[in-house]
Amino acid sequence: MSHTITLNGKIINILRPNIHFAALEKYKADREELKFADCLFLTQNKNVLTYQIATNSCIIRITDLTDQQIPYPLAINLYPLKHELSDSTVLEIPDCTFGVLQTRNDPQRPRYIKNSDLQTNVVKLGNDKTNLVYFEKIQYYTSMLDHSIKTMKPDIPENALNYGWNSDVLYKIARTLEFTNWTRNPFLYALSENEIHKEITANKLLQNIHQFGYVYRKGIDKEYHSTKVAIPVAIFEKEINKHKITVLLTGAKTY
Repeated sequence: MSHTITLNGKIINILRPNIHFAALEKYKADREELKFADCLFLTQNKNVLTYQIATNSCIIRITDLTDQQIPYPLAINLYPLKHELSDSTVLEIPDCTFGVLQTRNDPQRPRYIKNSDLQTNVVKLGNDKTNLVYFEKIQYYTSMLDHSIKTMKPDIPENALNYGWNSDVLYKIARTLEFTNWTRNPFLYALSENEIHKEITANKLLQNIHQFGYVYRKGIDKEYHSTKVAIPVAIFEKEINKHKITVLLTGAKTY
């Protein structure tokens, strides 16, 4: 037996190209530091299901109206997926995995069931088997965007043009925010590896920054003194077919 949830495969397909897969990192320490970046986070508030990824360069959140009900906040590892998902994609959670979810989310969970940052159980998403990842701080990862916006010291968007953003990341974000990306425009697909097209698209995207400012993080200067580091942050927002898309792009790590 298993529990099934129908997800919006279009949204997942749009998010996947933006992911920096931690599994591809050469060193174990880097893979551990970025382990959340492989994941699709699913959270729900009433009939609004939120799909979110958080990599080392951006956070992207897309909302979707749904009649489905996810039982708990979920983190799904997208790295093992080999196929493009269908528009309506079924997530299949075996009973044994669902039982672990229930136990881990039980407020009366016994003390002998230890907390762990990372445990996995096999699930099926579309045609591929993958894993549910149990992050103890899953709410932290899903609230990073809200926290960054709340703590951001605003600046005028025009000043963002003076910062050297990663053009490849900008291009991927632009494709996420374009309506044609939802309709699979073959012309755009053919241009996807054209460097001039990438640069033009990235430059156009910067003209549509919704908010710009700086988030401050603790750091160490050259003399090993504690200091604050100003991280430039650009926010993009768009609504497509009742799907609200919010993107946070940063010049440094978002965590």
